[in-house]
Amino acid sequence: IFQAATGKRIIANVSLHVLGNVGNAVEGVEWSGIFNVQADYLQGVQGAGIINIIGNDAAWIQGAGIANIVSGRFDGAQGAGVFNIAS
Repeated sequence: IFQAATGKRIIANVSLHVLGNVGNAVEGVEWSGIFNVQADYLQGVQGAGIINIIGNDAAWIQGAGIANIVSGRFDGAQGAGVFNIAS
């Protein structure tokens, strides 16, 4: 995901949402009531009421009510009510 005016990648440092969020990357903290989806990576702390999905690598802490899904490598701690997946 790119910022339309400049063509730069958008990397969030603090991302807080009532329902959910779809973004590129997080280097910091992300929290949503239902879901978080990052197309690239997470380096920080991520929490959601239902599910977190990362399209590439992730590190540090991930927590969700149902599932955490990381398409790449995960370094850190994951906690979910049903399952955690990291390839």
